[in-house]
Amino acid sequence: MTESVSAEGNGEDLLAREILTRDLRCVTFAEEHISDRYLAWLNDPEVNRYSRRRFVRTSETEARSFLAGLSPANQMLALTLRASGRHIGNLQLGPIDRHESHGEVRILIGEKSEWGRGYGTQAIHAACSFYFQALQLHRVEAMSCNPGFIRAVERLGWIKEGCLRERFLLDGRRLNYKCFSLLRREFIPTATLQVKEVAC
Repeated sequence: MTESVSAEGNGEDLLAREILTRDLRCVTFAEEHISDRYLAWLNDPEVNRYSRRRFVRTSETEARSFLAGLSPANQMLALTLRASGRHIGNLQLGPIDRHESHGEVRILIGEKSEWGRGYGTQAIHAACSFYFQALQLHRVEAMSCNPGFIRAVERLGWIKEGCLRERFLLDGRRLNYKCFSLLRREFIPTATLQVKEVAC
């Protein structure tokens, strides 16, 4: 299936508003997505096992404050299933540095019943499509000790660049943060990206 992106703005102000993959519709995260189920994800130790926010609890007020404080350099998209419209997680595009021409990818699949279905891989690939084909960035990067995330980026051909030794404390053990990146020339699109620009 052709990935498609609806975006708003032009040039350096271009923001993703909707990304479609085979199974996902990724849309701008809005207050309507801050549901009881969403808050349960944010406070579930299993969901946040490999997250830097695993030691904190998040209230509805804090979640709304975080959303209100997001800058254009940190776009948040809600991952929803195309078949049902069910919100299953989030995709963060950013921080994005337009001057140095790189961006980061972060992902959360909150619905544990949807783990292992390849949705994370689809979302990460779609993020790369937006970064490389719409924004024309040079590089996308991420670091993680989450085995699921690492498998996803390795399947997509990301390159392991190194690690931050013993940076992450988990169950009394110190894990290495592995650093990965993909350059625009290394990206293999599954199909041509269709970008629709919507004027501000």
